[in-house]
Amino acid sequence: MDVPLLNVALAEAERLFAAGDRLLSDQSLTLFDDWCIADTDFALMINRLLLNGDDVLEKLAAYANHQWRRPSVQQWVQLGKGG
Repeated sequence: MDVPLLNVALAEAERLFAAGDRLLSDQSLTLFDDWCIADTDFALMINRLLLNGDDVLEKLAAYANHQWRRPSVQQWVQLGKGG
């Protein structure tokens, strides 16, 4: 669904971006030293914005795309498809 964010949602998205910008260096593929479930959770939030066509910082988009390709995430996605 390609619906622009309301002002309150835009403000929350900006807070999400600011947190990600602080936690991730330009080449970071995880929020912390090692992968944790927070990486998947954060990436799903970013992906929802990406899939809606919202502007997302390039490094956050790259991070979310990397997290989406994780084998464990893809196994989880397949569960939802009956696989």
